[in-house]
Amino acid sequence: MVAAMGAVAFSQRSEIFARTVATHGGRVRIVLKAVDSRSTFGTASQLVAGDRLERTYDLANTGNAGISSVSLTTAARPPSLLATSRRQGLQLAIDRCSVRWHAGTHGFTCPGSLAHVLSRRPVLGTDLQLAGLHNLSAPRAVAHLRIRLMLPASAPQELEGLSSRLTYRFTAVQGAASKNELG
Repeated sequence: MVAAMGAVAFSQRSEIFARTVATHGGRVRIVLKAVDSRSTFGTASQLVAGDRLERTYDLANTGNAGISSVSLTTAARPPSLLATSRRQGLQLAIDRCSVRWHAGTHGFTCPGSLAHVLSRRPVLGTDLQLAGLHNLSAPRAVAHLRIRLMLPASAPQELEGLSSRLTYRFTAVQGAASKNELG
């Protein structure tokens, strides 16, 4: 147990925008939005080894064409050990609930069907294929997501005082020829 370890901090970038891409079969457009005040993007500080942070968002297909797949690219600025250490730095996991997440004292719970979208892994990644988002294949569909960031209990003291700004870029694909990025 590393309870005496100092705090680390990170912030999540939240320039929420959507780009519409016209295709032969319609428009592909995705939007990511926070669903409650706890889920706004912002700064997290005083994170110690073994801690986790959860946020919930809706990823919506607001176009009139279906989405065949969604991928995620994450980046950190500056690229500190907090984000770049694959074993002891921040870890990321994403889950989807069939209905909106319920906020509880110890995080968010899924009162419906739970699907793992991205298994726990190092926070940084490029074109990570997200599973369990088949419901976005229908226009106007919404995926209720929980994004979890965890600092492993084994995180070393070298991470104390470090900070990084995380950026998430979701890319939706309709068919083989058109892409729409959000991030």
